[in-house]
Amino acid sequence: MLKMPLSRAMKLIAHGLEEEKRAQYYQWWLARYPMYTKDDYESFDEFYEKVQPKPISLDQRPKDEIMTELLVQDFGERG
Repeated sequence: MLKMPLSRAMKLIAHGLEEEKRAQYYQWWLARYPMYTKDDYESFDEFYEKVQPKPISLDQRPKDEIMTELLVQDFGERG
């Protein structure tokens, strides 16, 4: 691992951390499993999707464009 490119090593570390987190969530789902009924049962994948934080999307536009849009919205609301 010491001789591989840094980007590859970082990807491997990130993958390992993701797998560890997934295993922890699986244990949480297993603890909840006996409490599920036919009406509220959810598969592990459904549960995992629900507990994952939503990805944050960053606005890559220039600051001037964003400020112009905000000013137009603010002016439109005030009339």
